[in-house]
Amino acid sequence: MITKDQILKAKRKTAEVDVPEWGDEPVLIGVMSANQLAEYMSDKDQSEATSMLRFVVRIILDPETKERMFSDDDIQVLGEQSMPALMKVYNAGAKLHGLDEESMEAQLKNSGTTDVENSISS
Repeated sequence: MITKDQILKAKRKTAEVDVPEWGDEPVLIGVMSANQLAEYMSDKDQSEATSMLRFVVRIILDPETKERMFSDDDIQVLGEQSMPALMKVYNAGAKLHGLDEESMEAQLKNSGTTDVENSISS
């Protein structure tokens, strides 16, 4: 059986994203902790674009330290980057977090619910 210590020492997933608009090196992204994700999701009074930027700012990691590269104060400056580049990072991050449509459908399928509309109306 797994121990508490093993769980607490587990490393979160990371992925490399190719963003040619930003150069030849890939961008390192990582999964937020449950606390970080809860904090991010708690702010419902924001535009969709601001929400996307807040997500991207929180998942880009410094390749050497594996810590966040940007702080929340960098949202405006990062927002000056091209939307296609930001969307590449956002889409990869959503998939890594299991928040993309394909992952959500797989989770529903594994839970025994295959059709969201049918499960709601039942």
